[in-house]
Amino acid sequence: MSEATERRSAYDKLSPQRKKLVDMLSANLESGSLWKPGWRTRGAPENAITGKKYRGVNNLYLFLVAMERGYGDNRWLTFNQMKARDWSFRTDAEGRSLGKNAGVSVEFFDLWDRETHEKFDRNVLDGMSADERQTYMDENVYPIRRYYTVFNADLIDGIPAQEVSVLDESGKSERAERMLAYWSGNESKIVYGGSQAYYSKTSDEIHLPAREDFYNMQEFYSTALHEMGHSTGHETRLNRPLNADMGSEEYAMEELRAEIASVFMEQDFGIDVDENAVRNSGAYVGSWKAAIKDDPNALFTAIADADKIAKYVLQKEAEMKRDAYAEEEKSEVYMLPSVAAALAASAAEEKRESVMKTRGKESLTRMDDREIVERAEKSKGGEKFMQLYNGISVTGEEEKDERSLMTRFALFTDDKEQLMRLFRSSAQYRDEKPDAHYEKLAEESAAFVSKIKANMIAASIHDGNKSHFGINAKS
Repeated sequence: MSEATERRSAYDKLSPQRKKLVDMLSANLESGSLWKPGWRTRGAPENAITGKKYRGVNNLYLFLVAMERGYGDNRWLTFNQMKARDWSFRTDAEGRSLGKNAGVSVEFFDLWDRETHEKFDRNVLDGMSADERQTYMDENVYPIRRYYTVFNADLIDGIPAQEVSVLDESGKSERAERMLAYWSGNESKIVYGGSQAYYSKTSDEIHLPAREDFYNMQEFYSTALHEMGHSTGHETRLNRPLNADMGSEEYAMEELRAEIASVFMEQDFGIDVDENAVRNSGAYVGSWKAAIKDDPNALFTAIADADKIAKYVLQKEAEMKRDAYAEEEKSEVYMLPSVAAALAASAAEEKRESVMKTRGKESLTRMDDREIVERAEKSKGGEKFMQLYNGISVTGEEEKDERSLMTRFALFTDDKEQLMRLFRSSAQYRDEKPDAHYEKLAEESAAFVSKIKANMIAASIHDGNKSHFGINAKS
């Protein structure tokens, strides 16, 4: 199989629902629309009293400080400006001033006049010609650099509050909320505040604007899951290179996979993805795809990686649920065994149903694969086959369930690639297990069925009878 064909197969393996999302993204790649961030920016740093915007180095420096410290206000002022209005520094729980060591130095240039020995007044240029004004400026006017210490409005008690936007939480997903809380507490910490969304590999932290700055819940989840996708590249997780320079092919590929993964995860968590959201994601994907000129199959490569990211997060969600139930069992509150069993069964059923949303017969794109599932379902023992296929344990042991299902598939085909496709469509397939495990199982099952059939043929010939056997034989 060529590399191009292998990459294309990444798309072919997707469930119909995920294919639909990818198709919608692809349809918007050539639209030429521009990506827009899903949150309101707080605006450039400005003086809280004069409203004047800080410029140049001051603008960048104050912006970076606010982002680093998590300030949500873009206003700054001096100590004297604060005192003149009888405002004061806020205090912490121990009564200590929040203003201590919180000042930030900014620089200004005042123009002075050698002729008047005072600050330069442009009125002195009135009545001069253009050449005379230029000569006066060159000979008499000079800059003096001054430094001022300013404090962010977040630290000030008494300052009028900025108008606060309210986030409409009608699209809130409890499942996504639990996952974000788990991820922040156990994987990569999520820090809110500032006007940018990014993942820092150095600190292993996700930085997001304040929730209320997002236009709606879908935009919040899309951004949060995009950055969560990046964080899976950490060496303790899926271990992808995350140090590429912006504008490079490697950087573009990481952005592609993270954006597509966020769309997949929104689908997994039951978050509504409307056309506007897909259009915005399409514009984002398109902007990065354009940077990859040497690889026309880049999108399919990113799809395969994005699928791995989404499945990794779902695996973590399953671990989170297992840990939660384990903690319940350890609690001092007595729980009837029947109640504990019911909870465990409910958790297993919820996980199985979640997995089957992206698997099952409908996820198979080849008709011959679907036909095998249908034939197995209608054959003798079809009810047991469907239990195994849908992830319900029949033997009580995971490995035996896997072998039993693979053997049933092997009754209908000895093609290893087809056996792998069929098994991947079932709830028995575990993303965390290496493909080599299932490939070996497929080979052994095919060999076992082949040997049984050969023995039955030999026995039939030897006995001279007309015994019937076939693919519906019980494994």
